[in-house]
Amino acid sequence: MGANRSILSAGRVIHAALTSDEDVMSRANKVYPIVEDKATLPYIVFYRTSLGQDRQKTLDRADTAIINVECYTADYNEGVDLAEAVRACLDGMKIAAGGLNMRSCFLTDAKEDFVGDAAVQLLVFECKM
Repeated sequence: MGANRSILSAGRVIHAALTSDEDVMSRANKVYPIVEDKATLPYIVFYRTSLGQDRQKTLDRADTAIINVECYTADYNEGVDLAEAVRACLDGMKIAAGGLNMRSCFLTDAKEDFVGDAAVQLLVFECKM
């Protein structure tokens, strides 16, 4: 595909931002798009849960994607620290990369859980393209 990408490629920008952030990568072994069943803690999984499109008067699109970022760690405090690093990386981010212009990315929700042997911090970001 050419240089012009749509909201469907938002995950590429999220992945690039997270994997290039030193604080995030010092706390996580790997960043996975979608789901990884055989990952070694700590790790991050991200995925798009929804998207929307608004037409502007100029006929330009204003696309929005909701991206979930899940931080899996061995203990709660480690998870909170990783979630803080992810938020510092993504919250308020504006970036043009890989043919996609992300105009904004903001944390809109968060939740905590414990799944199997992992503490999970779920961060929800609204990304506008």
